Amino acid sequence: DLSRLQQGLKQLDFLLANWNEVTLNCKYAEVNKELLTTEKKEELLDAAAKSALFNKGTTTRTLCKRDAEAVRYVMGVGGEKNQKSGPPAMFAAHRGFKSLNDDNGGGAQDAYLEAMESFSRAKSGLEATSYASGVADYSSIIASSSDNDESSSYLESSRRSAQAAREALSSIVLLLEAQASK
Repeated sequence: DLSRLQQGLKQLDFLLANWNEVTLNCKYAEVNKELLTTEKKEELLDAAAKSALFNKGTTTRTLCKRDAEAVRYVMGVGGEKNQKSGPPAMFAAHRGFKSLNDDNGGGAQDAYLEAMESFSRAKSGLEATSYASGVADYSSIIASSSDNDESSSYLESSRRSAQAAREALSSIVLLLEAQASK
């Protein structure tokens, strides 16, 4: 269980370190609107006849959009397929919690429970805001050319939730590693 938590922590570290690259999705295309005018009808038909299936460089342009799907995948939210990825939902809560020894008044169990609650709050927030970024946040679903970190978008809220989840998961991993080394 500890190794899965460490793996989840590495995934969150990678996600946060490469946020702009991971959330950029360039699988969209838009038809060159100039070709749709009546005057360009012959050129459009010619392009369609010659290379419609292979070379779309002159008839379309690639659009990049901000997409939270990779974020949702790393956190294991957003569908049955994704729930098998990411850190274990409850960190094997029963075993992890019971393995912590509070005999010398260290408060490890309290710290563990607090970190679990923080992770759950962050994961819930991330699930809501990452979903909303795909359906309701115009700044996240239109072509994105800026990397504005000060944005108040849902996707930026997802980043803040991912950071909070990473901090909580890091605390849990540290607690369990300290216990395992005893």
